[in-house]
Amino acid sequence: MHAGSSPPSGGSLRLEPPGFADVSDAVLLADAGSIERERRICEGVLIARLVEIERRRLYTANGWRCLAGWGRGVHRWSDVEARARRNLTHLVIECP
Repeated sequence: MHAGSSPPSGGSLRLEPPGFADVSDAVLLADAGSIERERRICEGVLIARLVEIERRRLYTANGWRCLAGWGRGVHRWSDVEARARRNLTHLVIECP
């Protein structure tokens, strides 16, 4: 797409997900809290797996030199995510 041209659909970009306009404030806030708790649980499970991946250095089998590089290359983590997850993984290993 060239600068200044519209999206292929010709429509405008809609950022608001459909279907939430009729949800009450209390329900929406409660749902967001529940989703955040689930995200934190998933992040904990991910770190537990990353600890074992780091211990076994599984990423080296595919040519990656470090956990952060593997995460950036394979899972498209941002530099900040890669450093944070690598550092947290190393912290868990060093201070179980």
